[in-house]
Amino acid sequence: MDSPLQGLEAYESAPIKEIRSATRRAFENMIKLCMEEEVNFLIISGDLYDGDWKDFNTGLFFIQQMSLLRERGIQVFIVHGNHDAQSRITKRLRLPDNVTQLRTLNPETILMEDIKVAIHGQSFLKAAELKNLAKNYPKPANGYFNIGILHTSVNGREGHENYAPCSQEELAIKGYDYWALGHIHKREVLNENPYILFPGCLQGRHIKETGPKGCTILELRDGKLLSAEHRAVDVLRWQNITIDANQTSNLDELLDLVEKTIHEEIEKAEERFLAIRFNLEGNCKNDEAITQNPELVKQQIRGRAADIGAGVVWVEKVNISTRYLNEASLIGSEDALDELNSVFTSLIEDPAAIAEIQSEFSTLLSKLPPEIKETDDGIKPNNSDWMEKLIHDAMNLSVSKFKA
Repeated sequence: MDSPLQGLEAYESAPIKEIRSATRRAFENMIKLCMEEEVNFLIISGDLYDGDWKDFNTGLFFIQQMSLLRERGIQVFIVHGNHDAQSRITKRLRLPDNVTQLRTLNPETILMEDIKVAIHGQSFLKAAELKNLAKNYPKPANGYFNIGILHTSVNGREGHENYAPCSQEELAIKGYDYWALGHIHKREVLNENPYILFPGCLQGRHIKETGPKGCTILELRDGKLLSAEHRAVDVLRWQNITIDANQTSNLDELLDLVEKTIHEEIEKAEERFLAIRFNLEGNCKNDEAITQNPELVKQQIRGRAADIGAGVVWVEKVNISTRYLNEASLIGSEDALDELNSVFTSLIEDPAAIAEIQSEFSTLLSKLPPEIKETDDGIKPNNSDWMEKLIHDAMNLSVSKFKA
């Protein structure tokens, strides 16, 4: 909740208010779902907060939501992870008595006698928890449905620190009926017998967290898990969409394809606010119109989105990586254009040449401000992938200028 989401002001026409309030509104949706479904308990598997609170409003909001659950007799069990470890949260407020924060020094077990469910878990004491916490979790309680709560990477996950490392096999043989895991923001079912699950985050916060986000509803009967159903509670949905220019023969057709895609995404989002990144790729017969004035193309796409989804669609970014449809056929003809294409093609296929260009760029790149030293896709300038794309862009621009 209340992630800082810094840098939004740099985005053109960014819906800052909608994005900043999204995590709270998604959390409210989850609480409403708990009450509507009349659940017995709620599990939060870490990273409830993104570091220390800016002020007490974050904590007060959480207490208010927990009090709503208390009025319905709904218990809440929390373990803290790397973002909200005990050492990272300095502000404290007394929580309602229906909320249990599992301890940090060793695993804790809580028995719910009325429904025969046993909860096992341990919170992070510090952000960089590098010990295998799972190995010390206790044996399952006889006669109970056993749930393990753990904030972990499980076998490691690309793009995530390997905190509380353990293996999927280690969890499976523990004897628990269900593992509620935190840390990974994308929903992922690791195993079904026993059920081992990352439910993912409630609300995507940026373009790397795309698609439906939410929680998982468990249905138990007679000590058995009948279902583990995903429920979307997000209020703002991020989508990273690639438009294939191969399907089009001119710029108008390309824009029509973008418009059709926006309509489809609005329908799939089910009245949620949409933040879309478009990636124009592939071969396009009318690529010259794009490469000579890419900014105009981007604004035309934004205009279509504003016309179709006023107030509900925001185009976060447009990346253009299209190429000439007949680029391959140009190679082999005895003219200057062939020579130009051959120079660029040989650069792309020569790692040593790319390395030499990277070296030339080093001084310039060292002077870039920090906020643009890494792209939103995680590609760092002077990376070979970034350099190859740069060469392709230069190739497209050069060919379009040559033909003009």
